[in-house]
Amino acid sequence: MRIVNTPRRAAIAGAALLVAASGAQVAATGTAGAQGVTLSATPSPLGVNTAAWDGYFNDAAVPPALSAAHLGLVRYPGGSWADQYFWQTNTEDGNVQPVSFAQFSSDVDAANGQKFVTVNYGSGTPADAGAWATQSLTSGEAVALWEIGNEEYGSWETDDHPNPHTAASYASNGLAYMQAIKAAVPGAQVCYDYAMDPSLAPGSGISGYQAWNDTVLKADAADINCADVHWYPFSGTPTETSDQILATITKIPAAYSEVHAALSAYDPNAYFVVGELNISSSETAYNSEPVAALFSAATVLQWLAYGAKSVDWWDAHNYGTASADFGLLSSGGTGEGPVDTPLAPYYGYVMASKLAQPGATLSLLSGLPSNTYGWSSTADNGSVLLVNASSSGTAKVSCSAISKSGTVTEYTYDSAATSVVQSQATCSKSLTLPVESVVVVSEG
Repeated sequence: MRIVNTPRRAAIAGAALLVAASGAQVAATGTAGAQGVTLSATPSPLGVNTAAWDGYFNDAAVPPALSAAHLGLVRYPGGSWADQYFWQTNTEDGNVQPVSFAQFSSDVDAANGQKFVTVNYGSGTPADAGAWATQSLTSGEAVALWEIGNEEYGSWETDDHPNPHTAASYASNGLAYMQAIKAAVPGAQVCYDYAMDPSLAPGSGISGYQAWNDTVLKADAADINCADVHWYPFSGTPTETSDQILATITKIPAAYSEVHAALSAYDPNAYFVVGELNISSSETAYNSEPVAALFSAATVLQWLAYGAKSVDWWDAHNYGTASADFGLLSSGGTGEGPVDTPLAPYYGYVMASKLAQPGATLSLLSGLPSNTYGWSSTADNGSVLLVNASSSGTAKVSCSAISKSGTVTEYTYDSAATSVVQSQATCSKSLTLPVESVVVVSEG
């Protein structure tokens, strides 16, 4: 139930990714973590959200920004607004929105991306969803992934069906939406709203999460291709240190195990995406601070290493300020710079994209100092991403721990940077990571 600083209140949404049948087995097999995961060939494992209310998404600067960070799949038309949005008239609550489906499609195509659409389950009909799928096919505006409503397990969502926000109602009524989409587009990939464990992610979890997932998957597995997981490790405004914020990635293995168990029990061919991601369920000042870059890079790679097919930030623009935002890019609010200025989490995605390349194998690193995290990738002949979560001291990482020696290229984003800085270094015994930094080390 993330609330954004738009002219009207709207909850956030996430993005996901279409995978080949061979890639859909990750959730079922449990291949994850240090064993290494091969990332999907296309599109990018990285993504972002936008909404019909985000007029800045039409800016000419947006497609190049998405491309530079390899943000391949974009979810639309919003979080809670998805359940109040009528695509045929481009309206929410009777008000015409700045970004129609045709405009959204044009923007995403300009970034060489793909589309993820959340249909209006809350106040729309299966016929509306089927018509949208038909339109996407006949207009050439192909949609990679569909989802039936946004966070429909939550009372904050619009739900005009009988017995709203119950698993039984969503399973029964949602099936008609799934089948309408698949009748219009044979082979369409459809996600359901996965309910998260609140003990692992208080900002996105709900009580009764197990019953919700079991009920929906047991009833509709034949028509469900993926689960859309939302990940907000904090609820409200966090008061934690950078070290504590980064430490939330240690909860991801347990969350993965729960997702894996639910899908394996009822829908073993299904995969999962992390369709919504941010530090908290509330806008915070952290998005304008270096820790957001560390959090986005680390959380993205951790989830991908544990089998997620895409990990997608909320959101492209948030219409916030430096003291309260969710966005990757500035909306021109106080203290954030001109519209479309990259914010800290954007640079985290840029750094993660150096490892999270289609077809690369991603693995966890071990043997690192306290408050330091790392991942390795086969991308670019072997790249490593390291995060020093400490806000008080540098960290030394041995060259043997990251399998590097001789001249290496470093890309660094830290508390002293306003962008990613590239440099050359020599790895003989160890490399020093700056305070509160994310560093990518590549060959040569």
